[in-house]
Order: sequence, then C-alpha cells, then structure tokens
Amino acid sequence: MTDQGERSGQTAGKWSQQHTGVGSWIASFLLIVVTLSLGIASVVLLASTLTQTRIASLSIEGVSLSIWKLEHIRRDWAEIRQQVRTRSGELIKLQITRTKLGSDVAAADTQYTNTRQNVLSLLEQLNFRIRAIDPELAKSMSGQSIPEQMGRVSAAHQKLRQEHPDLGLGIDQLFKAHAAHEPTIARRTSVRAEYETLARDIKDLEDWNRGSQNALDTLYMSIKADLDENARSRIENALYELQSMDGRVGWIINRLVVSQPDILTLSLVILMGVLGSSLQMTHAYFKGNAPQKIGGYFLRLSVGAMTALVIFIVAKAGVPVIADASRFGGDAAINPYFVSFIAIISGLLSENAIANIQAQGARIFGGAGGNIDRWTRQDVSSDLASQNLTLAGLASHLGRDETTVDKMLKGEERIGPTDQQLIALALRRSPRELYTDIAPA
Repeated sequence: MTDQGERSGQTAGKWSQQHTGVGSWIASFLLIVVTLSLGIASVVLLASTLTQTRIASLSIEGVSLSIWKLEHIRRDWAEIRQQVRTRSGELIKLQITRTKLGSDVAAADTQYTNTRQNVLSLLEQLNFRIRAIDPELAKSMSGQSIPEQMGRVSAAHQKLRQEHPDLGLGIDQLFKAHAAHEPTIARRTSVRAEYETLARDIKDLEDWNRGSQNALDTLYMSIKADLDENARSRIENALYELQSMDGRVGWIINRLVVSQPDILTLSLVILMGVLGSSLQMTHAYFKGNAPQKIGGYFLRLSVGAMTALVIFIVAKAGVPVIADASRFGGDAAINPYFVSFIAIISGLLSENAIANIQAQGARIFGGAGGNIDRWTRQDVSSDLASQNLTLAGLASHLGRDETTVDKMLKGEERIGPTDQQLIALALRRSPRELYTDIAPA
C-alpha cells in the first residue's frame, strides 16, 4: 500500500513538473509576442508622430499650414491624380494601338493603291482597243471613276465578246483585277475609320488630362493664389507624405498622422510606458526568474502606462522631475524621441518615477523649509570652529551623539527637517546652500 502511494505521488509530481513546464513555455511565448507587438505598435505611432511634427512645421511665407487643411486638399488631390493615372494608362494603351494601327493603315493604303492602279491600267488598255470598234463606249468611259467604267464594261462585255473574241482575254483580266481590288477598298475604309476613331479618343483623353491639370492648379491656388515653384513643391511633398500606402496599415497610419496632436502625443506616451513595463517584465521573467500571476502582469502594464502619463503631465507643468524639463515646458514643440525616452524609462522604473513624483509633491506642499530628510552638500564640520562651536556642544543641542552629528555634518547621514533648521542656524548659513535631496553615492 505504501509503495502504491509512493508511485502515485511520483506520477503526480512528474505530471505537475510537465504541466509547469508547459505553462512556463506558454508564458514565455506570450511575453515575447506582447513585447514585440508593443514594439511594432510603438514604431508605427512614433513614425506617425514624427510625420505629423514634420508636416506641421510646413509654412508658406511665414504662415503655417494646418495639417487638416492639407488632408482635405489631399483627398481631392489624390482623387484627381488617381483619375489622371487611370486616364494616362488608357492614353498610353491607345497611343500604342494607334502606332500599330498606323502600320495597318499604311499597308491597306499600299494594297489599295496597287490594285487600283492595276485596274486603271487594264481599263486604259481596254479603252484604247475599243476606240476603233465602239467609239461611243470608249468616249463614255474616258475620265470616269472605276465603278462607272466597270459598269459600262459589264453592260457591253457580252456584245464585245461575240463581235470581237480577241477582247475576251483583256476583259477577263479586268474583271479579275477588279475583283481583287474591291476587298482592298473595304479594308482601307475599315482601317481608316478605326484609326480616326482612335485619334478622336486620344484627343479626348489629352483634353481631359489638360482639364485635370487645371483642376490641380486650382487646388493649389486654394492654398495661395500665386504659389511659386518652391512652395508648390514643398506642399506637393507634404501631400505625397500624407498619401499613405495602400491597405489597412496605410489607412491606420494616415488616420494617426491627421489626428489631434495632443491625443497623438499622449497616446505615444502611454504606449511607450506600456512598452517600458513590458521590457521590465520580460527581463524579470527571463533573467530574474520572477514569474507573476496574470493579474500582476496587467497591473504592471497599467502602472507603467499611468506612470509615464503622470511624469509627462508633471514635466509639462514645469516641475523639474527630469534633467531637461524645459523641453516640455510652455508651448514649445515637443521632441517625440525625448517623449518616448522619458515614457519608456518611466515604464521601466515606475517605482522610482513614483517616488520622484512623491518627493516633488512633498517639496511643493511642505512649505519653504520642506518636510523631507536631506544631506549636506559637503563636509561642513570645519565650520563649527568659525562659529565658536564644538561638535560636543552641537550634539548636546540637537540631543544626539557626537558620532551621528559628525556624520550629518560630513554628508554621510540624513538630517531630519528640525535638525536641518537648527544646524543652519548654528552655522549661520542658508538651508538652500547647505542641503541637497540627493543621497550620497
């Protein structure tokens, strides 16, 4: 019974290890997928922000162009250009067809001319031979068209054959040549008609393209009446940049670029904060071997997003939580790279960021003296002698031992708010000059 229980326990243990291994593999895969997805989304959002910033800097004679006005113009511009592209493609095809058809027209004309000349030659010969036989018939044929002469020959050829058998061969040759000539007339007429129709279609397309070009000129004039080539080229470049690539991804990028700048920037901040938290979670999972529950991962992502947003808002408010807060202040243009960097760092180090915000809040709401511990900027123990004080006397006044007070004066021990005021009074120096919030290394 004991052996059976041990075997059951071993089997359960093996199943648990296998199950844990599968769960770990799934968690690793999901973390990697989430991090890569966030990275791709961050790239798209950052690229859209950079594009919007670049287009927003476009100006004509010192007047900035609204990106929404450019987007409105882009729609008409894109539609006209698409129609021009379609019509131009049709025009090229028609021109190629006309070139090929031109060869057919030339061949049909050549064949028509040769067979016609052959018929005229045979008619002239027959006319010459029947002048002595039937002067009236010869006279009625002279100077007439081929159909008129052929009609008279057809009406008289039976009589001519009977009375003058020697004319039969010439008449047969004439009929044969005329039979060969008639198809060339139809062919020439058909090919010429097709060529003329094609020429009219080409002319219509060329006229339409000229009208479209005039429409584009009118569209540019809606921005400014007398645009020079340089300004027009810059606007056209911006329109091309707004004209996103085909597909759903291109549509998403276009919608991001023309969205409200503040919303786009805040979205970038939040997404970069989430990316920073995701990087921190992935590093902790693989390097620190510190897996969490699903709720913990979601909490971490939420904290990263909100911390990045709060840091951004605090920095925009002018509170120096970062080294270069002036890059956020006022209405100055925001550097998307700097925003992304701060947001990612806030997500990666959300605990430090929150502590920093709390410290700044305590400084603001704590009054002039502040209610937080500080350290001396440098060793001020030698200043006691200049004030006729001793370390023992100052320690007695503060109610602390000499060793602790000595460390306080050397910047090795934190100093409470009350002690800060007493030490500053004893040394006759300003607290701002004496203390710092930065702990010693």
